[in-house]
Amino acid sequence: AYYPHKKIQLTILEGAPTVLSRLPENVSHQITKRLTKAGVMIRPNERVRAVNAKAITLSSGESLSSDVTVWTTGFENVAACYLPDTMCTNGRLSVNEQLTHPKHKTLYAVGDIAYAVDPVSGQPYPQLGETAASQGRFVAKDILNQIKKRPRATFSFQSIGNLIPLGDWDGAAMIGKLTFFGIFARLTRHMVYIAVIPTWKAKFKIMIDWALHSFGPRYILGASQESSSTLDAK
Repeated sequence: AYYPHKKIQLTILEGAPTVLSRLPENVSHQITKRLTKAGVMIRPNERVRAVNAKAITLSSGESLSSDVTVWTTGFENVAACYLPDTMCTNGRLSVNEQLTHPKHKTLYAVGDIAYAVDPVSGQPYPQLGETAASQGRFVAKDILNQIKKRPRATFSFQSIGNLIPLGDWDGAAMIGKLTFFGIFARLTRHMVYIAVIPTWKAKFKIMIDWALHSFGPRYILGASQESSSTLDAK
């Protein structure tokens, strides 16, 4: 709409069988359906071998032209680079229910580097910001409890949910057992985002910005005549 004489194609190359594979299958399927309807091409089970200024080479040898490439490869667990292998599991520091190493009671780990297992599912807690924030609060309280000679608690985590933007007025929301999509999911994400912003001045500036965008186009950078943008998620 903004550039009627230009052809723009957005392609997502996903290393897994589905996008957002950590989510329930029905949610991942619905997100794929909505992105496809919006004109996004999704290619699952694709791996990238090389990237240059104008093209992406897949592991199959196929070459895709790309004027703009956004590479999202995640992160690498690197605890073993700093600690003995015997203290680590899958590159993360093994911790117990107090988020300390079993043999080093004053060594805490929170966030991506912590390998803490959910006693109910037997699986490690997800490496998400929500998890890290919960672990940080727990560790602060645990240290205070020890200083004041109070009983120590055990760490447990239950995600409040996921809020995923899928365009200006589209989104997906998972809150507890409730899952919904569309404009209401996107507005819910906006409300949660505003709630965690630290000052009223910042909250007000963001709300004004969103309101202005609702009545007019966003700032758009120029693109080439035949442009394509490719995302890769392994």
